[in-house]
Amino acid sequence: MMPFLVHTLGDEQYGMWVLVGAVVSFYSLMDFGMAGAMQRFLVRSVHSDNPEDSRIALSTSMVLSTGIGAVTFLITIGIIVFSQYFISENTDSLLFRITIALVGFKASVQLPLFSYYGILVANYRYDIISAIQFLAMLARTILVIVFVSTGHGIISIACIAIVTDISGSLFIIRYAKRLMPEIRASLSYFRLTRLKEYFHFGKWNYIIQITHKIRFSIDDFVVGTIIGLSAVTHYTIASSLINYFSSFMESAFGVFQPIFHKYHKLDQWDNLRELFLITTEISGFASILIGCLLFSLGEPFINVWMGKGYTDSFMVLLILCTANIFYKSISPCEKILFAIDRQKFYAKTSTAEAITNLSLSLILSHYIGIYGVALGTLIPSLISNLVLLPMYTCRQLKLPYQDFYSILFKAITLGAITFIPMHYLTNLYTPDNLLILALYGALFSAIYILVCLKFFISDDSTILILDSVPAKLTTYIKPLTRKYS
Repeated sequence: MMPFLVHTLGDEQYGMWVLVGAVVSFYSLMDFGMAGAMQRFLVRSVHSDNPEDSRIALSTSMVLSTGIGAVTFLITIGIIVFSQYFISENTDSLLFRITIALVGFKASVQLPLFSYYGILVANYRYDIISAIQFLAMLARTILVIVFVSTGHGIISIACIAIVTDISGSLFIIRYAKRLMPEIRASLSYFRLTRLKEYFHFGKWNYIIQITHKIRFSIDDFVVGTIIGLSAVTHYTIASSLINYFSSFMESAFGVFQPIFHKYHKLDQWDNLRELFLITTEISGFASILIGCLLFSLGEPFINVWMGKGYTDSFMVLLILCTANIFYKSISPCEKILFAIDRQKFYAKTSTAEAITNLSLSLILSHYIGIYGVALGTLIPSLISNLVLLPMYTCRQLKLPYQDFYSILFKAITLGAITFIPMHYLTNLYTPDNLLILALYGALFSAIYILVCLKFFISDDSTILILDSVPAKLTTYIKPLTRKYS
């Protein structure tokens, strides 16, 4: 969609849409860390086989999130009043205010509806969540193409987002009620004591949320303020590809979060350690694969996808991709620390990383532009994700450090083995259309996965992978693996 929107709306108006999204993304900070706490306690209450406890968790979450939604609405009004500090031109300021009002309204309404999401997560019904999100995305895409191509601007996009996203949330509520009809929200089940538990757990989560916003969302403000709105578009081309990378990894491995919570609640530490190593191995190999695809095919893809004139986006992509490879490789560390209630250390490291990130981005952007903003993200990320978090997590789980780093080393080795010939082939025969790019990507991925299954990945991880695919496919995959060959 990005090429269509950029070329239809123009660099500046699309840059404003990105800026609106960046502003609204900070609305998640209005929950004061409660979103993660609400989901955690709801998941744990469902697994306690106590319907009344689940009703208390859901009802308390609904009351809390409704209050947060009201605060978010007031924040939206404040942003509209002081919009001149974001956009200077009068016409742009009016457009900014209207768009913020619409998107802010959507965020305020969706917050109370989010509570029911935890019921589906607790029951591992990611199939329902994915189907609803996919249909909402499909409807949003079709409507945006129709309206924008007929001359409507970013206000129409905001209205479409309201309709599709809130409709998706209502469908999630419907399926959650059908799945567990015994769990219902009511003011009579609201408990102030449970609210205190939420705040106790959520305070560290809130710090982490703030640091994540600084690390992953502040770049657009730095680029827009110091370099300009057009530069935001160039930076966003790279960061959008990285966001797709992150979203895929989160969708694939976020499903283990409630299982970690379950094992910790049942005091099953051996299962925690085993699942941690398996998910680290699979996420490490998956991150390296996606990273190598972006390294090899990123530049020709941007040229085909966006057209000429965005070559500087590829260098930003390389820098951000390096940071994201290691960040997503060790994502099980983050999930384990939340599950065992050791997020305090993660909050501290994230704070240090965020402050360093922002400081370096502000300094380096004056010298090397958008590349400096990207480097500001990379440098502290490597220290945190390669040293601090893995060592602390292994210590908490009583695992030898070498068990973790040997997994990471194997993934990097496989990536180097397969990336070098792929990079040579790409330079020799540069793909110039999406079909050839897809064939290159399929070839690279097939070789990587085959070598991984045959020589690198452990038997435990192989079993988990085979359990995760349809039964009909296991017949074809088993001969390719080391365990079953």
